[in-house]
Amino acid sequence: MSKEIEDHRLFNHSHNQPFAEVLAQHVSRRDVMRGGLGLAAASMLGFGGAAQALAGEQAKTPLTLAFEAVRGSRTDAIVVPEGYVAQVLVPWGTPLQTGQEWQAEQPMTPERQAISVGMHHDGMAGFALDADNASRRFVLALNNEYIDQDALWAPQGGPTNAEAGARPADESRTEINAHGVTIVEVEKDASGQWSHVANSPYNRRFTSATVMDLAGPVAGSDYVKTQFSPDGTQTRGTNNNCGNGVTPWGTYIACEENWPDIFVNRGERFQDDARIGIPTDKSRYGWDTSAGDASEQNGEFARFDITPRGERAEDDYRNEARTFGYQVEVDPYSGARAVKRTALGRFRHEGCWLGKLEAGKPIVFYSGHDARNEYVYKYVSDAAWDPADANRPGAEYDRLAIGSKYMDNGTLYVARFHADGSGEWLPLTPNARTQDGRTLAAALGLAENDLAGIIINTCDAADLLGATPMDRPEWAT
Repeated sequence: MSKEIEDHRLFNHSHNQPFAEVLAQHVSRRDVMRGGLGLAAASMLGFGGAAQALAGEQAKTPLTLAFEAVRGSRTDAIVVPEGYVAQVLVPWGTPLQTGQEWQAEQPMTPERQAISVGMHHDGMAGFALDADNASRRFVLALNNEYIDQDALWAPQGGPTNAEAGARPADESRTEINAHGVTIVEVEKDASGQWSHVANSPYNRRFTSATVMDLAGPVAGSDYVKTQFSPDGTQTRGTNNNCGNGVTPWGTYIACEENWPDIFVNRGERFQDDARIGIPTDKSRYGWDTSAGDASEQNGEFARFDITPRGERAEDDYRNEARTFGYQVEVDPYSGARAVKRTALGRFRHEGCWLGKLEAGKPIVFYSGHDARNEYVYKYVSDAAWDPADANRPGAEYDRLAIGSKYMDNGTLYVARFHADGSGEWLPLTPNARTQDGRTLAAALGLAENDLAGIIINTCDAADLLGATPMDRPEWAT
């Protein structure tokens, strides 16, 4: 996350007891003075091994660095210890195909940006092409989380109508294409220098305009039917991907984080619009203001204004924002469409961290809602892990079908911590009981078995169950 898109607003107005208060009740001043706050927090979170290590009284061999420390400096450069090197690899604008090179003074266009590395990298992971050369040649998947409009439009002196008025269609298209995910093959030569492999069959972009499939409980439901996808099975784009994850079957997970601000709703709002933070005055980049341009195709800009205008959801884009806020699965080895795995919840995802992998047991993924006063979640698959599904680097087979097996059917949980140092995972299911004894479905005004509705309203559901608000759940290990 960056200051460019950081959102400090508070959207969780529940009265659930926050973690800071739970922790304060758990520890005494004596505990903190004796073992330090780190020990107290470690024991509170159930990190038994960490707590024991912190509390151990036996003398330990001091840790030493394997390199000479770098002195503090205000030098405007990357400084590394002696014997180490650093180099820039695939910066924004790097062409993925040959025939056009980056030129700082040349304005970016929608077409060029769609086939070039996106802007402002965040989470990333490497995928081996073969076991023997995994450290010298692999496919790099990386998130392009956000844009810097001043840098993007520096050749023309900045963006047009950034604060008011209609944005030029091609500027909006270019910014849309600068977001998303980049897949690029990289390799190290004999001299130790890294470079990308232009024209590699693995090179491609997923942008905020790329068609993607919806899967899991929400797919095909009335909640995600739009003018673009009347049957509710597809959407366009992924946005503001910050954290990431890697599956044991060899796919990449891009986590949609601070995406709500790309939309605006100036009319009637769904309950989840307010809870997730959809703006009511203006969107972050003003892409919606390009709607109506003579070149607009298939509501490519109109979809960012989710104000209801038609008689039915299929007549407008009131549900467009409900197709965002998910874990997005990408197969870095193939040209398959990306898939949004809705069973893992809808919020501002930070990370998709794999739990302990054991044959014959469910797969578990953890994620935090990266905003003030929000929660920690986990997803547990219905299917048990089969080692035969493990990644075979470079081989061609349907990895997304394996992803469907584990990520489309399971149970989403939210964490609640207790002052005695224990905690529990609360299931976000229609028949789960809220703090006042109602079923979760009834408390949200949903049909009895409406799991899709629970997922759409993940944040409200967690509020009602009494989950523990955290300071700001971000990266995890």
